[in-house]
Amino acid sequence: MEAKGLTTLPIATRRRVAQAVEREPAIDLMMLSKESVIRIEFKSTRKEVDTALRRLAQAVRMVELDPEIMHGTAVYRH
Repeated sequence: MEAKGLTTLPIATRRRVAQAVEREPAIDLMMLSKESVIRIEFKSTRKEVDTALRRLAQAVRMVELDPEIMHGTAVYRH
C-alpha cells in the first residue's frame, strides 16, 4: 500500500489506517474523512499479498537446505 500513495498521508493518519487493519484484518474499505475525500480500498492489496505469499511458498518448496548437501547451501530440490 505504501507504494500506492499511502506514504503521502501524515503519520498519524497512517497509524489510524494500520490500527483499523489490526482491529479488522478483513476490512475492504476505509474512508478517512466524513466527506469521503480519501478512500482506501484494501481488497486489491490483500489479493496482491496473498498471491505473492503463494508464490513464495511455492519457491520455498523448490529449495533444499540440507547440511549434508553442499554444506547447507540452498539448492533446487529433485
